[in-house]
Amino acid sequence: MEQVNWRTMKGQTVDYFEVQVVCPKCGGSTIHFGEPDTTEHCGLCGAAVRVDLTIRLAAPVADPWRKQAPLDQPHKVFTSAGWEWRVLKAYASPVGERTNQYARWLCAVKSPWTYDDFEWGDTYIRDIPGAVPGQRS
Repeated sequence: MEQVNWRTMKGQTVDYFEVQVVCPKCGGSTIHFGEPDTTEHCGLCGAAVRVDLTIRLAAPVADPWRKQAPLDQPHKVFTSAGWEWRVLKAYASPVGERTNQYARWLCAVKSPWTYDDFEWGDTYIRDIPGAVPGQRS
């Protein structure tokens, strides 16, 4: 996990947070809401307690769908009425696919009009019967 200062969270906005602060003098704890990097006073002994906040962001998880798969090992296969869609690559994250009506996948498509061969190209996810944007399993 990577440590990131709350002020430089790679474009993420922090409007509110909550952190439990332990007093070094008496060991009492209090919940601190709001602005980090401030000084609070212990509710038990009155000692000044510095609130330093470091937010830990999980390391990004590699999405295997973002890498192009070979035709014989597609990420997923959809079939309907003599058509076959082999998903070879996704261009967006699952969250991005759910929020974008124009999300697309690189597909190899076989239909009754392609003479038992595949035609390759980008396909809107919404145009593939049975495909749900953001659903990868």
